[in-house]
Amino acid sequence: AAARKGGVRASAAGSRRLVGQSQRVSWLVYASAFDWVARMDRLNYEVIDAINASGLADLAVFGPGFRGWDAHQSASENLMRISMQAFGTGCADLLYAFPQQGCEESPSPL
Repeated sequence: AAARKGGVRASAAGSRRLVGQSQRVSWLVYASAFDWVARMDRLNYEVIDAINASGLADLAVFGPGFRGWDAHQSASENLMRISMQAFGTGCADLLYAFPQQGCEESPSPL
């Protein structure tokens, strides 16, 4: 739970953000490459495109089958690594996990 102290919001994890400060949000979309190409609903693409175009968020899409996914690491380890590469922190502000069918890693051109 976050506690508010003099305009600064602090959480139990120690993260601090100024309340009311305009700041880009790091947004990670977790989906397999197969789901991203073959199963994603058009509405998801529209929402992602709109948020990306707004300039309010830094966006990354990553999951099994994408170039750089390490099958020898857990999903958490992979997501922390891509968050560090994409946002400079091991944890994105927002994670959208697209429901995956099974856990098969299918070959992907991505």
